[in-house]
Amino acid sequence: MTVAEAVRLIETLAPPALALPGDPGGLHTGAPEAPVSRIAVCLDATARALQGAKTAGAQMMVAHHPLIYHPQASLAESDAHARLICEFVRAGMALYCAHTAWDVAPGGLNDELADLLGLREASPLRVTASQNLLKLAVYVPEEAVDAVRLAIGDAGAGQLGNYSHCSFRSRGVGSFRPMEGASPHIGEVGRLEDVSEWKVEAVVEESRLSAVLDAMRRAHPYEEIAYDLFEMRVPGRQAGLGRIGSLEKPAPLCEVEDRVSEALGESALRTWGDPGRMVCRVAVCGGSGGDLVRDAASAGADVLVTSEIRHHQILEARAAGLALIDATHAATETPGMRRLARRLKETAGDAPDVIFLD
Repeated sequence: MTVAEAVRLIETLAPPALALPGDPGGLHTGAPEAPVSRIAVCLDATARALQGAKTAGAQMMVAHHPLIYHPQASLAESDAHARLICEFVRAGMALYCAHTAWDVAPGGLNDELADLLGLREASPLRVTASQNLLKLAVYVPEEAVDAVRLAIGDAGAGQLGNYSHCSFRSRGVGSFRPMEGASPHIGEVGRLEDVSEWKVEAVVEESRLSAVLDAMRRAHPYEEIAYDLFEMRVPGRQAGLGRIGSLEKPAPLCEVEDRVSEALGESALRTWGDPGRMVCRVAVCGGSGGDLVRDAASAGADVLVTSEIRHHQILEARAAGLALIDATHAATETPGMRRLARRLKETAGDAPDVIFLD
């Protein structure tokens, strides 16, 4: 697999179209055509992480937080941050940063946090994107139908609730005449051909369309591919920051605090609220989510679990009757990056290998 192919794989899970405005995610270092046999996943692209990736034999790193947040005026190595960027380049290490695209993505970082705390029927706390659904119909010769429907499914087409790779196909006859200059997969130049083909149909979320079409083109044997795209009136999934859901059974805030500590492996929690108050609705946001206090209160949450909560946000939550648990930035985001490593490994199989760096 090349770096460019690995990027396409990552972006089927964390589509860049879902990233928040101004987020500098994406490929930060590395040659798109370079080969990749091992990917190291981590929270932060630090010098320690770089050394760990090199020791593990990785050629590519996927980090949550962008290495380059702002334009660099210089890469003079008297500056520590510029020196780190240069170390990635010298090492030939490709670096991809998923950041808010993975925060927001269905099945992403915040869904992992909600799952760890046992939240039921979790949904986005603040909707930032509504997934418009399109219908893709592509015409495929019989011998390639399985390869094409698997490829578009792997790229994210056919997602319906908890089901993936959903499609419908029907048999028909395609007609075409290759003209001068064509290199037909089937038939001869100047001769009208009738070919047994399948029409393969699947829904595609708009944010995944580019990746799906790329996958379709790579798997399809034809020089010119006939396909249709239709706008649909069926609403797609909503994506957004944080999640809100319900505990299976109401529990005192002190017990919820213990559950958070155990699930995240973090003992240094800070909690604001009556330890004995009963909690049913729980809002979560990996990383710095104090700005979601109003969203959590409006959604009927009893407690918001996040990190880096500011003084004025504590006062605002207290006035709204919302309890707060600050579970630290790293502890609320690391599980989501572990999930990304697992998802990449499931999708990629053994090529490339995927490891997680603690």
